[in-house]
Amino acid sequence: MAKWGQLDDERGYLNKWEMHKALKGRDIGHCKLPATELYNEQALVRLLKRFRKVYVKPVDTWGGCEISFVEHVAGKYLWIPQGESHKRI
Repeated sequence: MAKWGQLDDERGYLNKWEMHKALKGRDIGHCKLPATELYNEQALVRLLKRFRKVYVKPVDTWGGCEISFVEHVAGKYLWIPQGESHKRI
């Protein structure tokens, strides 16, 4: 199973990162796999150089819980946690 992703023992399915690894490079029809990296500061900087807005999702939540994003606005980076107002970073 490690070749295609590691199952989450508690829930019995793949977390977001493992699902990405399982789908990357595979023919998934007309769907497009978004640019995805495990979070670290260098990965965030890399993605923000490519995209104006970057979504940050915990690997172990589902149903849209705890999603936030970082956005470049007027020369500043704003971090917007789900359900909160922006925070300057």
